Amino acid sequence: MTDPSHITDLAPADTDPRHDDGANLSAVVAWTCFVAVLVAIRLLLPFTPTAAALTHGRIADALLGGLNWGRQALIGSFEFPPLPTLSLVAAKVAGGWVGISGERLLVACCQVWALACFLTIPERPRRAWLAAACLGFAFLAPDLRAAFMALDPNWIAVVPLCYAVKHLLRWNRDRQLRDAIVCALCAGLLVFCGLVGIAFAATLMATLGIQERRCANSPTPCVDGLGWLLWTPLCYCVALWLLWNWLIMGDVGFAFRCPAAAWRGATAGELRIGLTGTLKQTSVLVLGGALAWLLCLHGSLRRPSFCLLAGLAAASLARALMGAAQAPAPGTSLLPLGLGLLGLTLPCLVLDWRRNRWLVLATAYLLAFCTVAAMRRPADPFAADQAARLPAPSAESLCAFIDTFWPDSRIMVYGTEVPALYHDLHERRFVARLDFREQEFLAQANDEQLHLLVPPPDGWHCPRRGGVFSDIHANGRPWLLLERQWPTGWQLWRCVIAPKGESKIDRRLRQ
Repeated sequence: MTDPSHITDLAPADTDPRHDDGANLSAVVAWTCFVAVLVAIRLLLPFTPTAAALTHGRIADALLGGLNWGRQALIGSFEFPPLPTLSLVAAKVAGGWVGISGERLLVACCQVWALACFLTIPERPRRAWLAAACLGFAFLAPDLRAAFMALDPNWIAVVPLCYAVKHLLRWNRDRQLRDAIVCALCAGLLVFCGLVGIAFAATLMATLGIQERRCANSPTPCVDGLGWLLWTPLCYCVALWLLWNWLIMGDVGFAFRCPAAAWRGATAGELRIGLTGTLKQTSVLVLGGALAWLLCLHGSLRRPSFCLLAGLAAASLARALMGAAQAPAPGTSLLPLGLGLLGLTLPCLVLDWRRNRWLVLATAYLLAFCTVAAMRRPADPFAADQAARLPAPSAESLCAFIDTFWPDSRIMVYGTEVPALYHDLHERRFVARLDFREQEFLAQANDEQLHLLVPPPDGWHCPRRGGVFSDIHANGRPWLLLERQWPTGWQLWRCVIAPKGESKIDRRLRQ
């Protein structure tokens, strides 16, 4: 007969599954309250306005207002990619319910979300406290403080970055397929974060695929068809972005026009000077993170370290190339900075200290050295984004000038940043379009009086050479008359085509 006492030991009295459900629910509620408190605290801390927040905010307002320019700028601009803008739209809607600025709410939620992911990377609770301590020490660096205070919607890119790194480490340790899938999904989301996100995501998937091919000759278990599985989310997101460009702009590769025009318009000397200047502005934390990932190539983290080191190099190079061509790329410093910080802290958090004592000590000393070096040599990650640009004339002065003789005229503005400067949701005085098409402009000039605002070819608002506005700025058009030019290079042209129904004699008298 079976001993009843033995049965009692195997089946404890408290076996009600509702107890576990209640404990899980309590943990979820406690974690949610903790995150909400952190978001509230972050909202009380100061923010530093950025040009990226202004432009993304204007695009989001245009989307909510139903403007055609909002839809065009959402998918046709590499410098202001879709994911930050769409996230800002959601934050504006949610913030409107509670009376909080959408930009502040988005940045606060993204920072807390990324922090929560970072704290859950270590498996042991004590390591989570160590992660908080490492992050607090690194916060002494002015580079990290400037990034933390920046009111930049591109903070949304740090969230999938942290999750990609977290599940990449778990895939290396546990070989669970779900971790590889989540890593691939996060890489796909980074496609919608601009050229730097695409460079990092593609490099991450390529190097991870190379590692899995090498795994075929090792005792580590492999998954058949993993390479196709890894590339599917990234390829799907790229195809989706290209499809949006074709449906809205009528050109599959429209988003690539701005970077391509910037590269074509820059000389070899300008590219060399710009590339050197951008690399000199690289944060010490990024360089230290690259060195930390390089050291980890000789330990148990060699596979994820190889992937993340290559991804960091690709992201930094993409950002440097954009800066060399003076193509606008605001907020792109957050990804390399986040990767560098992860490289300086993760070895101390996930490695076994007894087996990898020298590596843990090396990265700890490297973190301390880079933090002190960053304090002595601060490099603002947003310095290039906030570079001094040629000041634009105010909207009030433009309207006052044309109202003298043409009170019924409207001003056409093109691109992404220029329409953001002259934001007019009702299009009463300023009409925004992403792409200048001469035939459409002339067709609209037959219906109403139009002015055209042309920015200086400074590389930020339009390419220095080879662009349509660069040519108009230098040579004009037969159907345009230059009415005013500002010392900073901005030009206001008037279309001389008489709208239908207007007397050409009256028009000549007014001229």
